[in-house]
Amino acid sequence: MELIFEIDMMQGALAVEYAKVFVGGSRKVSRDKIPQHLRPVHDAIMELRNKRYTHDDNHKTIENTANLRIESGRVVFEPGATLELALGAPAEWEELIKWLGEYLYDQSQKQLRRLTESTGLEWVQPHGSPPEWL
Repeated sequence: MELIFEIDMMQGALAVEYAKVFVGGSRKVSRDKIPQHLRPVHDAIMELRNKRYTHDDNHKTIENTANLRIESGRVVFEPGATLELALGAPAEWEELIKWLGEYLYDQSQKQLRRLTESTGLEWVQPHGSPPEWL
């Protein structure tokens, strides 16, 4: 059971972190920037984030239940839930996540070019393989 909660936690973290790029901050990305064919996947992730992990707990992948039984003169309350999980991120997320990474990288490179032009100093961002400790 612990593994199920860990998988759910990781999927929730991914959905919440993904959504941050679209819901807040001064550099918020508009849904209109997403290629048309990837928008249904984006919408599904946002719905998962909003209705399962962050707001109203009313997503199609979770069903809360409650049963009452009368037993020996007392009422027994039995809460429950049914969860639908994906082991890891669903495969249909891959292309969208790759697109977003490339889009954000391109945007940062544009900003660096603008800063280079406006300051006369070269602005660069290190990139390459992550450090070994990651």
